[in-house]
Amino acid sequence: MSGSIQKVFQFCYKLFLISFYYWLYLLKGIVIYSFIPATASLLQTSEQFLIKENPEDIGELFKKNYQGYDSYRFVSFFSIMFIILSYTALFFTNRSDHPFSLAFIILIIYLMILFVANFTFVMYYLMNGIKDWKNLLALAFVSSIKYPLRSLYILFILAILYFLFTWNLVAFIALAPCIYGCGITTSFIKFSPPFLEK
Repeated sequence: MSGSIQKVFQFCYKLFLISFYYWLYLLKGIVIYSFIPATASLLQTSEQFLIKENPEDIGELFKKNYQGYDSYRFVSFFSIMFIILSYTALFFTNRSDHPFSLAFIILIIYLMILFVANFTFVMYYLMNGIKDWKNLLALAFVSSIKYPLRSLYILFILAILYFLFTWNLVAFIALAPCIYGCGITTSFIKFSPPFLEK
């Protein structure tokens, strides 16, 4: 009995470590430049922890995974700029009383939802060895439409994270990365589209 309780605490401790290293490496690149490398490392470390192996040193594993995606800083910059510009456009469109402002708000929200789903698919394909950005974006867009239940599951996980953020910031900081990593990892366990070469 005490051995199983100890295993549960070790499991939770390692999940918190994954969250800690995600924030650490995200801040290391000042968020703008490390968003994609840190998120890809989060997903790959979560996959290695939950499915493939049970590593002893989460820090070394996360560092190794991060270094594998360190070259994606430029793309990370553009991703963050898209998010910032979308939120800014949403804010100012929401405040205007133009007759077409509601249509613009719906369009911006749709583009942001599409970005979130596509971003997760991009991370999955990036982890599976597809490095060309044209192929990554095309496969992510097709997958987000071809697999709508998986896209809805991704949005459901992000809705949980948003609720956690509005409920308690400390809980968000401690739990959000491991919830996202574990949720996406379990969502993609049996996901093998025919166009993904193994």
